[in-house]
Amino acid sequence: MAYSIMVVDDDPAILMMVGLVLEDAGYNTHLVSNPMDAVAIAYAERPDLVVLDLMMPALNGGMVYNLLRERTLTSDIPVIVSSASIDIDARAAAMGVPYVLPKPFTPAELITIIQRALNP
Repeated sequence: MAYSIMVVDDDPAILMMVGLVLEDAGYNTHLVSNPMDAVAIAYAERPDLVVLDLMMPALNGGMVYNLLRERTLTSDIPVIVSSASIDIDARAAAMGVPYVLPKPFTPAELITIIQRALNP
């Protein structure tokens, strides 16, 4: 059975690229551009992992992360945060997120961190 990965990013080009890379690697993907939809989908479908952009309009990635951690159903789902922000490591550390993927990233970097998060 393939792992299910939800990718949340407001940039359609990034969603498309990440989706193609993950599908080529054998993962099932759910690509979501709206952070509010992402929370609802995560509650309903419980993906095996979430790749989450931190900088999105309306509901940012930090808020999405907190909403996922509040619910027992989603509190144990590994989350990889991604951002082009130069302080992403500090922001992730402050949130308690161990998996960080700075933008821009390569397909190999994406797959490596996903494998690490799925098999800690």
